[in-house]
Parts: sequence; C-alpha cells; structure tokens
Amino acid sequence: MRVSGEVRIGEGAAFATRATAPITNAPWPFLIIVAASALGGFLAVALGVFLGRKGIIPQAFVPLAILIAWVLSFRISIRLSRAFNVRNFRRTLLARGIPDPVATVFEVTADCFICRSEGVEYRAEWRAITDLLRVGPYWVAIAQALPLMVPRRFFADQTAEQLFIGAMVERLGPAARARSGHALRFLEAA
Repeated sequence: MRVSGEVRIGEGAAFATRATAPITNAPWPFLIIVAASALGGFLAVALGVFLGRKGIIPQAFVPLAILIAWVLSFRISIRLSRAFNVRNFRRTLLARGIPDPVATVFEVTADCFICRSEGVEYRAEWRAITDLLRVGPYWVAIAQALPLMVPRRFFADQTAEQLFIGAMVERLGPAARARSGHALRFLEAA
C-alpha cells in the first residue's frame, strides 16, 4: 500500500517539534522564542505601566494588561521565529541543490514503514516505531525519536487514509499501539 505527493522543505518543522517534545524534553529549539518573548515581556510591562500612569486603564488592571500583552508578544514571537527559520532552512537547502518540493512516497510493508524521496529512504522496522499520532495536518510515526511525517493531504479521501493508518496500527507492537490513541480513535470513528 502506498501514498505519495510532494513535501515542501521545512513544512512540518513545527509539528515535528511538537511530536517529539515528549521524547526529547529539550527546549533548545525555542531559545529564539524565549529571547523574543522576554523582550516582549519587557515591552508589555512598559506598556502596562504607561497605560496605568496615563489613566487609560485603572491601576488595578495593569497586571492583567501586562499579562495579556506578554502572551500576545509570546505568540507573535513563536510565529515570527518559525517563519524566519523555515524561510532560512528552505533558502539554504535550495542553494545546496535540494529541490523544493520533493516527491515523496510512504509505504507500509509487512516488515517496515518506508519513507522515500529523491535520494533518501528511511526504513523503520515496526518494532522501532514507538508512537503513531496525528499532529496538525500530519500523521507522525516516531521511529527511535525520528518523526516520519505523512501529510494527510496525500490521501485521496478519508477511506484511503483509514486503510493506510489501519495497516500501520495492525503492525505496531502492543506498547506502541497503546500509545497511539490518535490513530485508534481515528479508526474507531470510521
């Protein structure tokens, strides 16, 4: 069984980070976000104090205004950082001759899960896959902490998607199947 389509360089970067976060527990990819949000927090405090002193908002609401401004600055910094990183990632790989988009094929076999694109092939034996989950517009198979991301848009319809995910789930070991609640619920909804 196969699905295929094109994957853009870096398109699943944000979802890969979320998918592997329970395994890696590493905040390092977000250092830029933390620095930007710290700057946003400073600006939020300055804005809250300014609005309170000018009488634009009551003094009692200054802490709430600061919190709201900081949360907004944090969300903006995440989006800007992600866009900046993906753009630079694409530009660097294009300069090195990597095509964008890349034709990609995902295949479920009796022995392994295969992800194949131009010049690259990942083969993960079923015992190496620890989780199968849906993150945003992707199905993510975690193979020894490596996220293999299948875009849901590759499937012609929900039936094709359920057949493919069902074929994967039936080959997972019991522990991996138990951790793959997204996939199990998706199949039950059929």
